[in-house]
Amino acid sequence: MRSKIKMSLIGILLQSRDSQIVSKSFKNQFKSNFNQIKAASVLMVSMTLMACGGSSSIGTSGTLDSTGALTNISGTWARCAINVNGSDSTTLVATFTDSGEAFRQNTMHVGSTTCDTNVKNVDLKIDNTGIFTLKSATAVDGSVEDITVATQFDFSNLNIINKTISAPYDLIAIKDNSLFFGDTYGDADGSTSNYRPTQLSNQTSLTRQLALTSAVLIGTWSSCNDNDGVDTKTSITFTNNAISIIDTDFTLDSNCSGGAVNQDSEETESYELGSLVTVNGAVVGITSATQLTLTDTTVGSANPGKKNFTLIAVTGTQMFFGDEGDEDLDNDSEANRAKQLGSNALVKE
Repeated sequence: MRSKIKMSLIGILLQSRDSQIVSKSFKNQFKSNFNQIKAASVLMVSMTLMACGGSSSIGTSGTLDSTGALTNISGTWARCAINVNGSDSTTLVATFTDSGEAFRQNTMHVGSTTCDTNVKNVDLKIDNTGIFTLKSATAVDGSVEDITVATQFDFSNLNIINKTISAPYDLIAIKDNSLFFGDTYGDADGSTSNYRPTQLSNQTSLTRQLALTSAVLIGTWSSCNDNDGVDTKTSITFTNNAISIIDTDFTLDSNCSGGAVNQDSEETESYELGSLVTVNGAVVGITSATQLTLTDTTVGSANPGKKNFTLIAVTGTQMFFGDEGDEDLDNDSEANRAKQLGSNALVKE
């Protein structure tokens, strides 16, 4: 039995900088802590849960060569893990690119074990977190989600907290919308090619983050806000490719249930959904949003055809748009598209 302590790839890639997760000696402390995080893992409530059972099909961003090896894992993947102290949690986000680079972001949720609080310590992405290579197919025993073929991959050039980590050797596999890594406990810790794990682990899976589609948005969403002493209800109705917006003022009663005193004319916009982007988790733990581009189609508008570049995210029955509080990001161009979400929620009616 070797005494040298090594970290799994997923531990290196998604490691938190928070002192409650990583403290004292980096190499010796982290693996013990990460083992506990893995054992206590829970899925983030806003994630899409993977389908259980069925065939060993892979997700839409992964393709197989003739041997069954993965040739692409590009996309953003995330999971929610309970921290070692048992009272906090961390959203772990990993993004893999077509060019073989990997990035990560960790967001700690204080006082929550389900990654859904608004008070966070965000460990932002670091450029060139890692460079990976997908290699040959290898047989595994099917004990994890009936997967019988995994792919070897190597990681190099990792630079976490200004420390260079020697390249790990691991396994990877995709089942539906979940990404699995090798079981790196014991001697098969991935420290060298001779010690590459031989089986997958079900303790380190990440869930694919998907851009929104219009099917998720269709319906009416509304919010009630105090507007200079009057309750204003904003109702936004989505169809397949357009939205209508109506503001209605009510007698001040904090919930827009009193008598309506005024209703503004309907505004209309067409919309296009774009790419998935990573946000900092400062709004109810959401770490992925979708680019949304609106075009003014309101009859009699002073700015017909004007475009608005923002973000949109949905979790449960709540909808959030991009944060327009930054004057430098006024959403009038792609360059000025919001980078984070605003905290005002609209609720599905």
